[in-house]
Amino acid sequence: MLLNQNFLLSIEFENDYQGLSELETHHLTFDLRTGRQLSLADFVAYPPAELGRRFDAAIGRRLRDELANVVATYGGLRNH
Repeated sequence: MLLNQNFLLSIEFENDYQGLSELETHHLTFDLRTGRQLSLADFVAYPPAELGRRFDAAIGRRLRDELANVVATYGGLRNH
């Protein structure tokens, strides 16, 4: 159980397919007032395409910041 508060129940479970090394992890969240299974769209105000753009932008910013940190720490690329 990941969460059980404010009428939300969120669980995680894994399928191991009789000991095979590739596990599948699943997450389910339910509204305990209605019994309805909730989806990401129930929690996020943006439509999927907009959410994807926002994730891409955030990942790009993070990558740019990390690369700037590498350059600041180790210096720029040098021709040998």
